[in-house]
Amino acid sequence: MTSPNTLDSFETLVSLKELLNDDLKPIIVTFLKHTPITLNKLQRAIKAENTTQVKDLAHLLKGSSANLGLMAFSEQCYVIEKSANEDADYEQLQTNLASLITHAENLQQRLEQFIIEY
Repeated sequence: MTSPNTLDSFETLVSLKELLNDDLKPIIVTFLKHTPITLNKLQRAIKAENTTQVKDLAHLLKGSSANLGLMAFSEQCYVIEKSANEDADYEQLQTNLASLITHAENLQQRLEQFIIEY
């Protein structure tokens, strides 16, 4: 598994940019807009110990990030998704979420720069 501190490669984004040209920008902007909202919902679901919602939200984030080739972020979402079960350790889920939020903040800066440069 990739370390949470590993930066996501933008190889897929570069390939998507070559394929989609300017149509990629709104996709990235949508990801940047919705990810913090979904993370906030995920945080509330973990606090409420709502395993179904935790799984669903983590799965949503996992898929949307994987579609952009952000595999390190996607893998962190996968860990949260799979950890949300009947025997869930909510303290560990909170720790994993804190790491995911930090990753998302760093990713946001890098994606904003990607939009500017490409």
